[in-house]
Amino acid sequence: MATNPYRPGPGLPPSVLAGREAALQEARLAADAVASGLGTAPLVYFGLRGVGKTVLIRAIARELERNRFFPLIIEAEKGRAFSRTFTEVVGQRIDDFAALGTQVGRGAKRLLGVLPTVSFDLPNETGSISLARAKIDENPNVKSLVDSLTELNAELSRARRPLLIAVDEAQEADLATLRAVLRVVHASMGTERAILGIFAGTPTLRAHLGRAHTYAERFSFSELTMLDTEDTRRALVVPAEQYDTQFTSEALERLVNVTSGYPYFVQLYGAYSWQTHQNHIIETRDVESAIPLVEEKLDAGFYRVRLDRLSPREVAYVMALGSLGPGIHGVSEVAARLGRSVRDVSSVRNRLIEKGMLYSPLPGAIAFSVPLFERFIERHRTELERVLVTEPYDRRKSNYRLAPGAPGKSLEPTLRPARAEFKARAKRLRNETQGRIVAESAALIREARDER
Repeated sequence: MATNPYRPGPGLPPSVLAGREAALQEARLAADAVASGLGTAPLVYFGLRGVGKTVLIRAIARELERNRFFPLIIEAEKGRAFSRTFTEVVGQRIDDFAALGTQVGRGAKRLLGVLPTVSFDLPNETGSISLARAKIDENPNVKSLVDSLTELNAELSRARRPLLIAVDEAQEADLATLRAVLRVVHASMGTERAILGIFAGTPTLRAHLGRAHTYAERFSFSELTMLDTEDTRRALVVPAEQYDTQFTSEALERLVNVTSGYPYFVQLYGAYSWQTHQNHIIETRDVESAIPLVEEKLDAGFYRVRLDRLSPREVAYVMALGSLGPGIHGVSEVAARLGRSVRDVSSVRNRLIEKGMLYSPLPGAIAFSVPLFERFIERHRTELERVLVTEPYDRRKSNYRLAPGAPGKSLEPTLRPARAEFKARAKRLRNETQGRIVAESAALIREARDER
């Protein structure tokens, strides 16, 4: 059998980037403006998980690099200092900077000098602590990240290599570092040293950029949505045709319906349907045999890892939302399904938004940030309800009773977390983290003394 032409996986480029032509053309026009010294507003791409944001910005970076842009692609991570990630990306490309000339290489090293070199992630996604090596004879011209990044951009401009800064998962970047990057990009606009800034993330990115800087509202925002029917067909058909393979019309329409135009699912269902086809024809039986295998894979990983991060009350909330069907729903609808007031469940909703499980597209509205999560809920509703018990709600209670295996008659969140175990685990993590910080700090102090 020929090589499978479908590529399901985070950041893997598909054989054809269907439905994203407008975004690619927008980036090309922006790059032309930057290269001409005119500058342009930063580009912002936002959308649900798995709609192809990472694939898009990497495709843009590859194309622009062929046109002499110097790309820096930084992926922010939740609970990890963005400055630390920035440091690693610059460090990984230090030889590429140096190849452009001595001054460019020195500019990159000066940038590394103002970014922290040691960072510790705190437990339970509470943040991180960064430590920098003490500088004995620091260059007085290196004042801040803003100054150093501006200087590096100037050196790249002299080498005729416009700078592209692309930040993926930008909603996870800490505001301090993100604000510094935005300042540099904004200050370069309209100059001969313009930087092309691209930021991608979930729908919460819009508000996050707004908190970083008020002028972010004037950036160029584009939402990446599900593929329409024609683009979905093309994303399925074109890769197969590269290996002289065709879909029957019934098989193709079945895949269009089951994937709902979700790019990751298009690749995943396409890959599994390909595995069983014969004689260069993908038939309905190939698709039908693939569906349960894909659902099993998604339920065990893609969906389950998200569900496992939730508390029992949060699980009950997403079950209530899932019972309302696909799309956007009012927070009052979810509260009513739980038998609560909107105020009673607001803290649960806020935690789910913070965890990236939900987002609020409009005031008073809520939706899953993970596409088609309601299908997963429906497939496992009986299993999930089995651990829920009905009990009169008492706002004076701070705990909720857990009754594993008890049959559930409603979605009321009446589960008690294992508080003692949680507190003991948090204490152990806190002590371990403190011990690491003390040991690393002592080592840094010793090194600084030795240098003197």
